[in-house]
Amino acid sequence: MPKPDTRLEEWIEQYGEITTYSFMIYGHYGLRDNAIICQGLTMALLHQGLENIRYIQIVEDVDGDTAKMYGTKRGINIQWIFPQKRKSDFDEMIISTISDGLTHLSIKFEFYGRFG
Repeated sequence: MPKPDTRLEEWIEQYGEITTYSFMIYGHYGLRDNAIICQGLTMALLHQGLENIRYIQIVEDVDGDTAKMYGTKRGINIQWIFPQKRKSDFDEMIISTISDGLTHLSIKFEFYGRFG
């Protein structure tokens, strides 16, 4: 049995609050694609003078049964999680950077929302 991922709980305990950006990916999304998106995100953070901001990523497969339960399609749910509560200008930069990268890679996706 796989060990449960406790990073989210650890970050909430450490930072008090977190901000999550959730995207649903439809179709193939490989390690290379993920590396390109994360590199672009890191570069965008550097460009904004936010080189000390860390983030974690949680990737979950959404199978047919889970998709049906949530009223969506099968795919991959990816969450980019940042410590602390973030402001709207930060939201815009994160959402547009990830969306632009996915569009550039011709990957079908849907932005599910910002939480936190």
